[in-house]
Amino acid sequence: MPYVDEGQISDYNITQNTHYLTEGIQNIADWLSGKNGTAYQSSYMYTYITTHLYPGRDDLSKSYALRLLIHYIGDIMQPLHCESRYDSKYPDGDAGANAFPLPYHYSVDELHALFDKVLYVERTNIPRVSICRRHQLYSR
Repeated sequence: MPYVDEGQISDYNITQNTHYLTEGIQNIADWLSGKNGTAYQSSYMYTYITTHLYPGRDDLSKSYALRLLIHYIGDIMQPLHCESRYDSKYPDGDAGANAFPLPYHYSVDELHALFDKVLYVERTNIPRVSICRRHQLYSR
């Protein structure tokens, strides 16, 4: 999705990606599970993997698809995967903040990588999760 500063209108030709994460997740899940018929066979993911990456290798295609599925499920929490900033500095978008440079900070040099790094670093911060769960249990 294009991101334009609040209250602003872009004067750039903003093109949107036609392949969406939730669609890709559903297509891969249908393919790997064998459920919901064969509609997944017309999907971009299935076609790309089985035609361009591993033609004639169903075992490798499914292995790659499973790795993508795991990656995509993790990516759902990364808000920069679903938008690009468009402005005079990034007339073609900033690729989900991959092109948004930062001074070397927390061992990363761009905004997207910083967000990803924080997810890995904070994974051990269990007390926050525990506090939320306790609150949910006691507020019922």
